[in-house]
Amino acid sequence: MLLPQHVDEVAAHLPGLRRRLPPGTRIALGVLYLSGRETGEHLFRSRAELERALDRVAFEAGERIAATPASPLADRREGCSCALGHHLHVRSDGSLFTCFKMEEKVGDLREIAFSRALAEVRAAPHPAVALEKCRDCPLNTLCGGGCRSENLQYTGDADEPVCGPWRVRVLSELLAEDRPSALEWPAPQLLDEARARGFEAPETLVPAIPSRHLLE
Repeated sequence: MLLPQHVDEVAAHLPGLRRRLPPGTRIALGVLYLSGRETGEHLFRSRAELERALDRVAFEAGERIAATPASPLADRREGCSCALGHHLHVRSDGSLFTCFKMEEKVGDLREIAFSRALAEVRAAPHPAVALEKCRDCPLNTLCGGGCRSENLQYTGDADEPVCGPWRVRVLSELLAEDRPSALEWPAPQLLDEARARGFEAPETLVPAIPSRHLLE
């Protein structure tokens, strides 16, 4: 995992790691994103900062690191880089979910084949342009209607985004500042950022329903 504070250390130790591995072994560097207990201190603040870190690792370690796609906004579920339509998660009891955070059960291995469940999920991608609240929003193909798990938690409806003028405005400013990773920020963090910038916004976000993921 590549963290901003560990770039120099990774660059220094990568050659030694390479020598211990079989020739041609592929080494992958992961980067964190905002989820769970991550608060942002271990994230690269912008794409440019990440690019500079990779350049430093490549130069100091003598490694070739393939360039990332030029547009970080293009390869998305119409804006959202979530797992919807790409992954299917299996709980220990056989229940199937579109996301490890999502309480929207889409099947059970005791009742439906995995391949069939995955095909059904892929057939219903829930694009933001089809959502009533997002249809006319200028950012609908970028934010993708937000995280469906988060929507369900805060609004009670996975297709009802946690949104308002404050969210559109703060996302617009963050994107203009070359911070596309803001599209992955959870709603509470976007709200904090909006309030820090002086935008009119709710005081806080209150969950509409308690988490039931482990209680079914």
